[in-house]
Amino acid sequence: MPKWENTLLLCALSYKNHFIHLSLLFQEWNDERLRWDPAEYNNLRIVRIPCEKLWLPDIVLYNSADDYTSGYMQIKAMVHSTGNVFWSPPAKLRSACKIDITYFPFDDQSCMMKFGSWAYDGWQLNITKR
Repeated sequence: MPKWENTLLLCALSYKNHFIHLSLLFQEWNDERLRWDPAEYNNLRIVRIPCEKLWLPDIVLYNSADDYTSGYMQIKAMVHSTGNVFWSPPAKLRSACKIDITYFPFDDQSCMMKFGSWAYDGWQLNITKR
């Protein structure tokens, strides 16, 4: 199984509704089946491939405030000759977040968004945070 990593980009934190909104989910993994020698292909090192033609991690937000069917757009993934795949679909993900505004505006908020694979266990898909 490819090694998968992600980076999250926060879009908004709703104090009133106690939700955290996420707009981007950067995903990167290595798929050795997609490796090639650039010298054999006119020094071509990167290609963009429609994501429906690739293996994609089935990552879901477990504590989503919405259903699991919404979220990702189908966009192209960037594939490097080393087998590294970078896929950053725009996403609309929302999770509940308990917010304490006792010390507002001098407060810090910490919200947990729990991501995981729907079909693979930890032995099959290694999820790491960057």
